[in-house]
Amino acid sequence: MAILPANQVKNNCILKKEELIGKVTKRRIMSGKMIKENDIEMTQLIKRGKLL
Repeated sequence: MAILPANQVKNNCILKKEELIGKVTKRRIMSGKMIKENDIEMTQLIKRGKLL
């Protein structure tokens, strides 16, 4: 995790690690890059025995 000046943080970036719990990335995120809200999505859970 890096500390950046407030003027370098975009509006749609994830600011707290707690916001990432239960989510997965939609695409590869390079090391050192800010994670944006549109880079992640909720994990889709499938119940046992449910047809896919």
